[in-house]
Amino acid sequence: MNDDMTLPDPLAGKVVGGCRVVSLLGAGAMGRVYRAVQESLEREVALKILPKELASDVEFITRFLREAKAIAQVSNPNIVQVFDAGLDEESRSYYIMMELVRGRSLDRHIEEGRQFSFEEIYSIMGQCALGLAAAHRAGIIHRDIKPANLMVGEDLVVKIADFGLAKSARRKVSDPTAGGGKITAEALQKLRAELTDAGAIVGTPAYMSPEQCLGHPVDARSDLYSLGATFYYLIGGRPPFSDPDPLRVIYQHLNDAPTPLDYWRSGVPAGMKEIVKTLLAKHPALRYRSCEDLYEDVQLAASGKTILGIKRYSAQGGVKKPKSMPRLPAAKSDPKLAAARVETNHGAPAEVRREISKAILVAIIIVVVLMILSCAGVTLYLVTKVGGGATGDAGRMGREKFPAPTVRDQGG
Repeated sequence: MNDDMTLPDPLAGKVVGGCRVVSLLGAGAMGRVYRAVQESLEREVALKILPKELASDVEFITRFLREAKAIAQVSNPNIVQVFDAGLDEESRSYYIMMELVRGRSLDRHIEEGRQFSFEEIYSIMGQCALGLAAAHRAGIIHRDIKPANLMVGEDLVVKIADFGLAKSARRKVSDPTAGGGKITAEALQKLRAELTDAGAIVGTPAYMSPEQCLGHPVDARSDLYSLGATFYYLIGGRPPFSDPDPLRVIYQHLNDAPTPLDYWRSGVPAGMKEIVKTLLAKHPALRYRSCEDLYEDVQLAASGKTILGIKRYSAQGGVKKPKSMPRLPAAKSDPKLAAARVETNHGAPAEVRREISKAILVAIIIVVVLMILSCAGVTLYLVTKVGGGATGDAGRMGREKFPAPTVRDQGG
């Protein structure tokens, strides 16, 4: 949020919500963000102006203002502070005034080639857990945790942004598993159309939880899944699942395991991998129950200790075996999903499967060669042993039949 965009903007120099607009910082589906100065306090702020199409939605605006007021009550160093929100009468624009973060979004850092050390990653993980924990205690679910919504400052301080916007803007999508009947290709096509429709979802499904993908009710554990997908991106430089077709991404969230992080980056600590694995559990019951538990495991892993994971819940009655999550159908129902199934092997991309196949083939060849050499060695040994023994026996028989001449015989 610290790099001004050079694009001209009609709001530059104007006053909106008591703030004089300085320059455009960024733009997206949820509006445009400006660097501005709050005139009453003479402080720099970030001012988000909502797009007109959202401003005309009365239900959205009601939710948006309610959520903005709720998050404004949460004071936490790892949450972008909200100062004000409302309607600017002169411009007829709805706005939200926030603290100006001196840093970049996590996805910008990764896209520009930065690779965070494991020590830095543990710090980012812990700060995210603390920020989300504060929001969850206030009864606020983010619903759109992703790298673009995590601001990382120059001092490595992490701040979570855009609370409330996702919940207010997201329209409910069809659940193709509803009714318990067989899922049809028509139902899948309807879901795909809703997902690709502008405004139906915020951002990309790459970081959405399985239950969120299907439009099911969500709680704090949905944010934790999204956080796991974000951590996967932070460590490996790519999301756990990706595809131009959002329905194929949803299919992977529901059916596949992500490619092991070791494939994308060597030396990932075991505790870090286990944390991400727990966060990315398909069923909410198999994830952490709270961000506080996640934070505790991050601290354990960072100090080289064994994490507790969901084993910590055994003293609380354990984790009941959940019913399986609803799954999108196999290849027959949708040709595009057929391709998704062919191209993935429990989340492994084609290049991973080729490398695995090569390694297996080499191992088989080595084993066969060793077996042949072993058999050849045994055969040679037996031949030598038997052959040597036969020669010795023949020699003895010959000596017995034709005894060696004595000195007298030789003289006679």
